[in-house]
Amino acid sequence: MKTLKQIFLEAVDSLKFSGILKLALDPNTLQSVKKLTDELPPDANPLKEKDLHITLVHQDVLKPYRQQLKSFDLSSVPPPQIVMTDKVYKLEKGGRTSWVSVLANQQEMAAFVNKFLQSLGLPSNPENRVYHITIANATGLAGDSVSNIHQKDIIGKNLVSNVIQDSDNDVR
Repeated sequence: MKTLKQIFLEAVDSLKFSGILKLALDPNTLQSVKKLTDELPPDANPLKEKDLHITLVHQDVLKPYRQQLKSFDLSSVPPPQIVMTDKVYKLEKGGRTSWVSVLANQQEMAAFVNKFLQSLGLPSNPENRVYHITIANATGLAGDSVSNIHQKDIIGKNLVSNVIQDSDNDVR
């Protein structure tokens, strides 16, 4: 059984800056993603485990602060727990196709991002992004995924499960 200290240290280690601010997936989340990829249609190519993450802040927002971020202690702002749903959406945008799982705790992730940005002296998150995990795309290469996903992209007709849903209803 893991101690609270071990769990905290794993969470802190999961926050990474590599041009983007991203949250690496914990073992339980990786296991959940694996279950979701087993349900995907044949044209969906799962991303490699090493490429799975949650983009918290895009590089365009952080680029002016790159030097400051390289020396920033990421452990000073521990990230929230990842709360997945069992819903997968097929998104087509800009000539790309991806299958994504939208996180259930959108507000908690947004509050964390705002707290992180404010700790750097930056304004609140201007992206208004939908926090998600891209689990597959048309090629299986991480760079070929749909980016910049917003709430308007997450609609019922894009919902995928064992059977493709027919609903055109918004699932916000």
